[in-house]
Amino acid sequence: MIEANNIYVEQPSMITLTYGNTSLSNGKAAKHDFARFIRLFRRYVSKEYGVTARYLSAHELNTNKEGTERPHHHVLTSHNIPPNLIHKWWNNAVNKPRIKEGLPIQELHPNSMKTSNIGDYIIKYLTK
Repeated sequence: MIEANNIYVEQPSMITLTYGNTSLSNGKAAKHDFARFIRLFRRYVSKEYGVTARYLSAHELNTNKEGTERPHHHVLTSHNIPPNLIHKWWNNAVNKPRIKEGLPIQELHPNSMKTSNIGDYIIKYLTK
């Protein structure tokens, strides 16, 4: 699934939000995790840049070696977001609610990078 929100790309960054080898979040929980991350992302962009956050997102389910499905999310944005904030937001989005509910925390692997070839990225997810 691809969602667009006010796309205007100047210096694109690609953010990948993944869970550890075993995801404790099913499809519905993964959507909530992503929504919590996006709330933090939007708040930061509004405060830091004084604009509405602009992004394109794609959500996927991959199957690991054990046959377990692992959701992950890709976010393409024109905003420069420090990697330490991405890690903090993803951890808070996923594990903070789990801790409050007394559930085990998840291993997480957020990643971000600058990308110069935005067209290839978008085509990849449009053709899946």
